[in-house]
Amino acid sequence: MRSVLIPILVSILALPALAGDEDLAYDVELFPGTSYDASIPTPESLLGFRPGDRAAFPAEIERCLEAWDEASPRTKLVEYARSHEGRALYYMIVTSPENLARIDEIQQAASSLADPRELSASAGEELLDGQPAIAWMAYSIHGDETSGTDASLAVLHHLVAGTSPEVTELLETVVVLVDPMQNPDGRHRFLQQIAEHRAKTPNVDDQSLLHAGYWPWGRTNHYNFDLNRDWTLAVNPESRGRVEAAGDWHPQLMVDAHEMGPQDTYLFSPARAPRSPFLPGKLDPWGAEFARDQSKAFDRHGWVYYTGEWNEGWYPGYTDAWGGLRGAVPILYEQAGFAEDGVRQAPGNVVTYREAVHHQAVSSIANLTTLSTHRKQILADYLAERRSAVSADGRWADRAFAVLPSANRSRLHAFLELMELQNIEVYQTPAETRVAAAVDQMGRRQERASLPAGTYWIPNRQPEAHLVAAMLEFDPRMPRGYLERERKSILRTGQSTIYDATAWNQTMLYGLPALTVEGGLPAGAKRWQPTSRLIEAPPSEAVAWFVDGADDASVALAARLLESGVRVRVSDKAVSLGGADFVRGSVVVVPADNRGFEGDLGAAVAAAATPLDLEVKAVTTGLGEEELPDIGGGHFQLLQAPRIALLSRDAVSPYDFGSIWHTLDHQVGIRHSHLESGRLQRADLRRYNLLVLPDSRGRMLTEGEWTTLRTWVEAGGTLIAIARSAARVATEASGLSDVRALRDVLGQLDDYETAVLREEMARVSALPGEGETWSHVATAEGSNPWQGLAELERPSKEELDRRDAWDRMFMPAGAFIAARVDAEHWLTYGVGDELPVLAGGGRVLMAKHPVATPVRLGVLEPREDAEARRVGWSTVPAGHDLRLRMSGLLWPEAAGRMASSAAVTREGVGHGQVILFANSPTFRASTRGTARLLLNAIVYGPGLGADAPILP
Repeated sequence: MRSVLIPILVSILALPALAGDEDLAYDVELFPGTSYDASIPTPESLLGFRPGDRAAFPAEIERCLEAWDEASPRTKLVEYARSHEGRALYYMIVTSPENLARIDEIQQAASSLADPRELSASAGEELLDGQPAIAWMAYSIHGDETSGTDASLAVLHHLVAGTSPEVTELLETVVVLVDPMQNPDGRHRFLQQIAEHRAKTPNVDDQSLLHAGYWPWGRTNHYNFDLNRDWTLAVNPESRGRVEAAGDWHPQLMVDAHEMGPQDTYLFSPARAPRSPFLPGKLDPWGAEFARDQSKAFDRHGWVYYTGEWNEGWYPGYTDAWGGLRGAVPILYEQAGFAEDGVRQAPGNVVTYREAVHHQAVSSIANLTTLSTHRKQILADYLAERRSAVSADGRWADRAFAVLPSANRSRLHAFLELMELQNIEVYQTPAETRVAAAVDQMGRRQERASLPAGTYWIPNRQPEAHLVAAMLEFDPRMPRGYLERERKSILRTGQSTIYDATAWNQTMLYGLPALTVEGGLPAGAKRWQPTSRLIEAPPSEAVAWFVDGADDASVALAARLLESGVRVRVSDKAVSLGGADFVRGSVVVVPADNRGFEGDLGAAVAAAATPLDLEVKAVTTGLGEEELPDIGGGHFQLLQAPRIALLSRDAVSPYDFGSIWHTLDHQVGIRHSHLESGRLQRADLRRYNLLVLPDSRGRMLTEGEWTTLRTWVEAGGTLIAIARSAARVATEASGLSDVRALRDVLGQLDDYETAVLREEMARVSALPGEGETWSHVATAEGSNPWQGLAELERPSKEELDRRDAWDRMFMPAGAFIAARVDAEHWLTYGVGDELPVLAGGGRVLMAKHPVATPVRLGVLEPREDAEARRVGWSTVPAGHDLRLRMSGLLWPEAAGRMASSAAVTREGVGHGQVILFANSPTFRASTRGTARLLLNAIVYGPGLGADAPILP
């Protein structure tokens, strides 16, 4: 009994003591000594409780904003977006009545400072004398980090109603833009979860569901996006509205209020290394000045805090980072997070929710006061940085980014629209342009390069030069000092200090070929403007209607037509019919397949194509040119309408689930079902012919559920598994795949190496000598992949195990890896010969025949003097180099593991198939290049890869 009683006793002692009312009492005034206008309603009168007594729901916050906007001469309420669930997002302008009366003039002056190309020195000085500084105060972009939003109510009332000199004088010198609730959908979801778990007595245990919530929690928006990673990507309506609104105001201060772990204290900026190398240099001393003033405000209250430590500033898509790249002083708040009552922390004290709100409110006013105090100098430094950005002698003067024309119109235009949203200027050259030198996305330098007519040019020399560089620089590199600390941390603790992905180049995310060009903007380039095109309706009579498969939107068209009952085919080779040329993967509708269709079939195809901005071409002959396919032949594969299930909840990553959900809703636009992973064995999978397993954490499926999946796949189902879910499928235990993890096949590497070399032999199609091929005498031997490799000895299995365990420590957090593409596989329709793949984590998938590997990591390129050599586990053939890293941090140890590994695999299982993605193809719904692979798998998979459809 002793061994049982001791753990029970320890467990009891570890339970938090119940908090009495005295523990949760926090009756301190948030802004003591301030007088307020009694005609302005207080938060208590509008909410029925004080800010911080509990978290306010979105509707309650909206009530406060509307009441203050009506009651105060200092405010103007602006709706800047609607969330996916239809909730309004606002910012409130708060400034002196005199400033508010000329607010349009102030905003125009801010635009002149931000783009000083037409601003003389004297006019600039005049603006600095009379222009208020502008602050963008953003709160609670993560819906379950609630204290920021509640603090914003206290801050707003303080600024709207305060009559003390420290308030009125601040508002004379500053225009305050308060974005009180950046994620209303996530906040509402989380507060509903709190309400579900609220008890009659307070709860100060941070492990309780009252504080923690449950899947998918409240951090994310409707589609489970982390909106604090979306400022540069601008995928979501909340982000797109914010980017436009904040961008139009050109603030000098950008505050971003968050929460962190409940046992922590309070963190504020500045961030530690690595920081973006593209931030304006004049921000550094101001960051230190703001931190000093904020620390003094905390010291007066006896509150503890820290800066730096885990908070690095490398990724440009955070709220504060984006603001810094636009020229604002970027400041992050991180308050210890708890949602209600308070939390008992390790020292034994209870920190109440209202005190957490107080911390955020005091921080806000401290930062605004610093901005007011140093208004003119901060504005002067802002203007100086902006003048430098557009200077012919500045850092950015002799460089431009060139994005090559593409037949993938929808993807290209999505990229260009993002540039426009970010206030980034784009130009286009009407004729072929020659440049002295250019560097491509894999670091290859081209002398006297020729760029085709229609190339898009983004000069780095423009008002948003810092943001341009951050979003488009191919290969930003971390400072050596930080790399030394990072490697030391890995070696000492096995843990990385990197907080997010280390690569994010927008052209690589979009899978668009691009170059960095020396010399700036070429002569003859004209400013690009978005235009719409007029597409003529195709004739209603045709042998077939075609839509070119180069455009990602063609996959969505196929999906929508299939859903509407139209029979659709896809070409597996390039086609030329009646003078019209189409790439492989083109979508084809043939009247002979649709004899039972009621109505005008051609008109139906055109109606589905119009909202996708796709051109439908009618062909009047089924005879292909020369040896190219004819319509009645085997190169036009009949598709099956996908009936899609997407696994959800429990161990499934809400982020990856959300990005796939968003892709299906917004790029494809067809119906699909979400299945709860814990109920998979009880689900009737016969309703679906395609099931997607998003990335997951921990144990995902039981042994019985794996058996259920195996039976379903063997009957004709298409199973797609992603990232860690793919790694779980790639095990003997799943019984679903012959793909394996590298660590599980270290004793069989020769077989996998042979598979890689076999693929390369097939790609180059090297023939034996003509005499050997047609000889009447048997020759000694033919060619094989392992010829000449005998001298490349491989270490013992024990040594390989040891090396692999070592190398796994250095796997990337998120880097762009160059991948080679099988140009004949159906999964790669619409994809070029080379593809940037955003890879991270410890997964390395291994595949050999008969498993198909449409995408492998590493691009082979010729180098005559190169000898055959092993890079990691596989050989690079003689006469070749292997290009691998494109952008981001990739340690040599990780490069060796990943080189030539499988990025995407496809294999038949019974009548069905299994498709594995080693990394998420829809990362933050921003990786348009690899997303095309997933679209092909989902829409075309049931028809092209499965032998027999499952009957509904």
